[in-house]
Amino acid sequence: MERIQTAIAKGRAARQGLPAVTQAPQLPATVKVDESVAAWSALAEMPIDRLHLEASRIVAHEPGLGASPYDMMRTNLMRAMRDHGWTRVGVTSPGSSCGKTTTCINLAFSLARQSELRVMVLELDMRRPAMMRTLGIGGGRGLAAVLEGTVVPEAGIVKVWPNLAFGLNREPVANASELLASSRAGTAIDAIEEKFKPDIILFDMPPMLVI
Repeated sequence: MERIQTAIAKGRAARQGLPAVTQAPQLPATVKVDESVAAWSALAEMPIDRLHLEASRIVAHEPGLGASPYDMMRTNLMRAMRDHGWTRVGVTSPGSSCGKTTTCINLAFSLARQSELRVMVLELDMRRPAMMRTLGIGGGRGLAAVLEGTVVPEAGIVKVWPNLAFGLNREPVANASELLASSRAGTAIDAIEEKFKPDIILFDMPPMLVI
């Protein structure tokens, strides 16, 4: 239809001795860049040793019999999160040495095996940090420094898979309770979520009856 209208306009212009009217060029549509993709891609990536993971009872990094309980947990969790519109989940336990960190890491790997999900784990059990040792990796300045606002988020967060990242702590934090109760910690977590836009954030929380 547009071609016919253009041809008619050209013919009318030629009869009236007017310059031909040409159709305005079509500009390409503006492409909106998702800045969170670039921020996530820029995170430092740490290699992980499968044998070390299995020795630490981390078994959900690949499908199989050992991963099945965590895959069932993942399915039920995803259903509940979608029903309620949740993106944040805390993992805790009654006391220490109950396996909450092992559960949290296994659940994270199970979720991240769904490649369309972007998963982040933040270690908030700052008096007994164990994730670096369990994963067998190093890290940046530490998540505590990020929550204190002394370093940028990417300084305390590392990737172990393209879609799985951990905010870890190298050593115990003396003022953990005060830090977690502070407004700047909440602001920092909001900023992390806004910058990287993970589909799910898992929090490895302190044991409930210890503190």
